[in-house]
Amino acid sequence: MELELATFHPYLFGVELLLYKEGLMTQGPNRLLDDFAKLMTDAAGVAQGARREVETAFRAQAERFLSDMDMVSREEHEAVKDMAVRALDRIEELESRLAKLEGGDTAESGDA
Repeated sequence: MELELATFHPYLFGVELLLYKEGLMTQGPNRLLDDFAKLMTDAAGVAQGARREVETAFRAQAERFLSDMDMVSREEHEAVKDMAVRALDRIEELESRLAKLEGGDTAESGDA
């Protein structure tokens, strides 16, 4: 019966013929489009899952690579940067105090 129906519809080729023989195409072309849309939706879901897997693997590999290179984290970098800024401020303060002290010594020795 199925083969007779397939020969009755000579326009069915390839996937349509296979679906027709398998009994999946029982409601005409709309059923075929519905099945195709479902197939594409499922394929998109699989592609998204694969993309997430690749991103996760890449991120893990990049983190391992950076940790092997002894790279510092952003937090560590910011902490050291703040320490350097405070140290430079302190150095400027001490240099100005030293300049005042040296200026006071030269004024006293110039009066004598």
